[in-house]
Amino acid sequence: MNFSREQILKAALEDKDVKTLVEHHQINIDVLEKEILNIYSFMINKKKCAGCTSINGCNQDLIGSMPKLLFNGNFYTEYVPCPYLQKQMDKNDKIANLTVLACNLDNVDASSLFSDKPARKLIYSKMMNIFNKEINGEKVKGIYLHGPYGCGKSYIMACFANKFAENGKKVVFAYYPDLIRQIKSSISTGGLEDAVEILKDADVLFLDDFGGETTTSFIRDEVLGAVLQERMENYKLTFMTSNLDPVSLHNHLAETAKDIDELRASRIEERIRVLMEFVELNDSNYRN
Repeated sequence: MNFSREQILKAALEDKDVKTLVEHHQINIDVLEKEILNIYSFMINKKKCAGCTSINGCNQDLIGSMPKLLFNGNFYTEYVPCPYLQKQMDKNDKIANLTVLACNLDNVDASSLFSDKPARKLIYSKMMNIFNKEINGEKVKGIYLHGPYGCGKSYIMACFANKFAENGKKVVFAYYPDLIRQIKSSISTGGLEDAVEILKDADVLFLDDFGGETTTSFIRDEVLGAVLQERMENYKLTFMTSNLDPVSLHNHLAETAKDIDELRASRIEERIRVLMEFVELNDSNYRN
């Protein structure tokens, strides 16, 4: 269908994007008439985005783009990522920022946090406070979150691991018992140093289900101790979840397969206390 210049000009003056530029730059009708073909081209391509519900249904020549009308003496069109492409780009950024070791966070959904439950309100509030301070560049302690099986410790931390990654932080989330098994295996392949460096270097480190592993003096002192020492010296945000309360934690650290070493256990425990605040979560077993 062909439209006259007058019809196109009338439609342009009713277009929200055109009106915004006209008002902002105080553009007169003569300029509009002169630039009507550029404006019409923008309106045609803008119409391709109308009613779009996903990037898979994109009608633009450049998939995932949407036209933006600009003015610098002349009208011209610039293409920017549409909301659906931007969402995919944000997801890719999160994937690039999040390293998951010995576990899977694919099905973690922040809407299932139950942050309105009384037992969780304090935890959620503390985590949000820590998140905001870390994102703003402030130094802040993490949390050693302890409580019974199934109460949601890991899920809460996993949701915030995603949140930190989505906001540009390099995050490592590791299921500690399986991580230790992987680290033990890496000793024979020469990958131990690389594995430890990943834990040391993360902006934000989550060690999940600490205490579910069998402790050895080497893992305690040369791996966990070294990681915590490095992070303590460089003020790097660290979190742990565990079924062990502070007393049980000390006993776990002290007792290895071969002996009991109170002094070395106390050293590790002190590093944990410097890096993290001990917080208890005593909530329902949501696995049931």
